[in-house]
Amino acid sequence: MECGFDVSPYITEAFTPEQIREIFWGLMTGVDVTFYNDPEYSNCQMWQIREGLTGKVDVSVYADKNLDWKKMYLIRMGLEEGLDVSEYVRQGMGPEQIRAILQGYRTDIDYTLYAKPWYTAGEMREIGSKLIREAVRSRAEETPGAGSMFKSVKK
Repeated sequence: MECGFDVSPYITEAFTPEQIREIFWGLMTGVDVTFYNDPEYSNCQMWQIREGLTGKVDVSVYADKNLDWKKMYLIRMGLEEGLDVSEYVRQGMGPEQIRAILQGYRTDIDYTLYAKPWYTAGEMREIGSKLIREAVRSRAEETPGAGSMFKSVKK
């Protein structure tokens, strides 16, 4: 308890040294480690939960022992940007597909049109790019005098 944080309750055979380290870092940063002080979580899962708690996201969305840490990471990234992508991750979408969905969310296009597990990440990006071009063209047509500036935007 040298640093003012008592990790002795976690120094048991149930926890690995890496898990104890994650609990220690949680205590050091002032997060509620009860969300992840379970030896059934890997140290990487604990890390993702701790990062979410530090970032003030709702970790209950992804604090699931059945999700590997990479999926937890994707969900946390979405939550930090304001979008719950857990449904897409649970459907089996990969990191590049999730990134394409988040890109659509960031650019304020209807990403739900391509947020389907059967689309590849490349197809999602292509559909997203088309939606962005259509939105730019539409906004240009609505703005007096701006239409000629965007004639070069391809369909």
